[in-house]
Amino acid sequence: MTEKRSDLKGGIFAYAGAGYGPMGEFISGWAYWLSAWLGNLAFATMLMSAIGTFIPVFKGGMFTADFWGRVANNLSKGTTTGGLWPQMKGTLMTLICVFIGVEGASVMGSRAKSLKEAQQATMLGFVMLLVFYMMISILPYGSLTRAQLASAAQPALGNDLKMIVGDWGMMIINIGFIISTIVSWLSWTMLPAETMLLIAEDGAAPKFWGKLNSKKAPTNALFTTAILQTIFLFSLLFTDKAYEFCYTLASSAILFSYLFVGLYQMKFSREHKEWTQWTYGLLAALFQFMCMILAGNQSWLFPLVTSQA
Repeated sequence: MTEKRSDLKGGIFAYAGAGYGPMGEFISGWAYWLSAWLGNLAFATMLMSAIGTFIPVFKGGMFTADFWGRVANNLSKGTTTGGLWPQMKGTLMTLICVFIGVEGASVMGSRAKSLKEAQQATMLGFVMLLVFYMMISILPYGSLTRAQLASAAQPALGNDLKMIVGDWGMMIINIGFIISTIVSWLSWTMLPAETMLLIAEDGAAPKFWGKLNSKKAPTNALFTTAILQTIFLFSLLFTDKAYEFCYTLASSAILFSYLFVGLYQMKFSREHKEWTQWTYGLLAALFQFMCMILAGNQSWLFPLVTSQA
């Protein structure tokens, strides 16, 4: 779609605008904005776990709400597998969570020299992520028992390597994890702000979000996003439910943005009689619908309700 609609500068949510008007673009952009800054909170909780390897005071506080323990529990139920439906839900929602951001190059593509570079970056990033995730997944399943996997502390890969090669393996992984998380935090601070700027420029959101400073950065969008992130980060000090809420909502919210891409690809391909591409769009849309069903009504309706409010 980036290649065929290179005239659209608004990232993946611009397809919603092209196919379904300003309201479609606003809902898609709003959902992506929610997903982006809420996903940053996941970085905070995992970062605290990694730092806890070297500074124990950070380890095991409210920052380490048991998300990955829940994933392990969904897979193993202790030492036995769970039912098919819970396993499907746990797997798909985690899959969505770990791949959020693969479309980031298209969102920032308006600042690139050409959209073709954004297209190439997206495909390269997706392939690299897929390869690394497969390697990371195969390593512990091939080296540890299910009981060891389920009982391992977090971050998971560092503790897996500790069991396999010793403390030095865990230290290398956690140092790399801390560095990559801090860098990722920078990009995920830019993405939600850029999102609101783009939909404001398209006229699908109030002009307030599109105000730029002398460095061409969206000032109001950055400040608003930062304030909301700070409020939610403080809430993690007092409750163990905030992280579960944030990760679930981040995964559920972005489903709207992905869904509109699939739907617009179907519409565009039908108009140009490209039936193979239409089939790809159909499969993408059906997958997002399935994920919405698995996420539950409360999760995926929240971004829609807040956008209308």
